[in-house]
Amino acid sequence: MRSWFPLLLAVTAAHPASAQRTVRLALGGTWSSDLARDAVLDNTVLTLGVAPGGTVGVAVPITPNGSYRLVIEAGYSTSTLSASSDAGNAGNLSRVATISTVAMLDGAIHGALRWQAGGGLLFYRPAEKQGVFLDGGVRRYQLAGGMSWTHPLTPVLSLLILGRYSFHEFITPVLGARGYSSYQSIHRAGLQVGVERRF
Repeated sequence: MRSWFPLLLAVTAAHPASAQRTVRLALGGTWSSDLARDAVLDNTVLTLGVAPGGTVGVAVPITPNGSYRLVIEAGYSTSTLSASSDAGNAGNLSRVATISTVAMLDGAIHGALRWQAGGGLLFYRPAEKQGVFLDGGVRRYQLAGGMSWTHPLTPVLSLLILGRYSFHEFITPVLGARGYSSYQSIHRAGLQVGVERRF
């Protein structure tokens, strides 16, 4: 995550001091599509539950009127990895944490509604080295986007609602060894509520 800090500092320093910057904190949940679904493993399906978590971020204007901004976000969530197959539910395997870092371009849609689009890195960090994570955590590149909406609470503080979507491809050495010849496409969608403060 520290790799984003030099970029943020460079953009902040290059922009006029009068530009309005914001810092945000939001909490919510993230849904993920199945991590693995293939007949090679006796039709075993690996599923992550809806993951509660939070996001911190910074938005810096990159145009004089503030219509476009650079948004840098870091998110953390955790959920249980479960397995099922033709033989029935195999139960929960372990908890898996995900750490997301993204840099996105942000622009206005209408009023307080804004869009974001960009990309970054997603880290899977299992609580235990087992199953598809027998070799430990993995890192994947991701495309990310979504929308945000704010409503003023005070002159500097606003209610914030974030909707996020991301896409990445998933595989681990264990899945490769078991016959997976291609990456699994993973879709993630999240909704969070928080606050945003202007400086």
